Amino acid sequence: MHWASLSVIALFTLVPVTLVYPFVQKQFGVGTPVTFLWYATTFAMWTALVSFNSSQVTLSNAIPNGWVILIVIGVTACSTIGTFCLFTASGQAPNPAFPFTIVTGTSVIAYFASGLMAKVAPNIFPSARIDFVSSLGILLTIVGVAIIMLRK
Repeated sequence: MHWASLSVIALFTLVPVTLVYPFVQKQFGVGTPVTFLWYATTFAMWTALVSFNSSQVTLSNAIPNGWVILIVIGVTACSTIGTFCLFTASGQAPNPAFPFTIVTGTSVIAYFASGLMAKVAPNIFPSARIDFVSSLGILLTIVGVAIIMLRK
């Protein structure tokens, strides 16, 4: 498969991984360092999800319900596929930085999707700030990714 195709697959499979961070922080009280650990190691996900806060861990919440298991499976699948495609693409690309640049599009999609989800489902997702300066930065990211994609 071509490196650009692998980068696009990585882009879309890493979006849910990026979007799950604010969700689990609001719903389960899991902080940013723990969610970074999930993405970086994927093997630590189980421990991170059930270890919300040492003062809140009891036998009843240490055994996750069906939704938590589905979230773990989904995030593991997305991060595994995305990371595999990203690193495979970087080995095939004319410059190994190109796939990583394309995958920064994850932040563009997550930026707008988090704002939309905060409006559509405020009881599930935390509020997300969308302002002019941030949107301008996102626009520059889109332009940069487009330049790389169009220059084959």
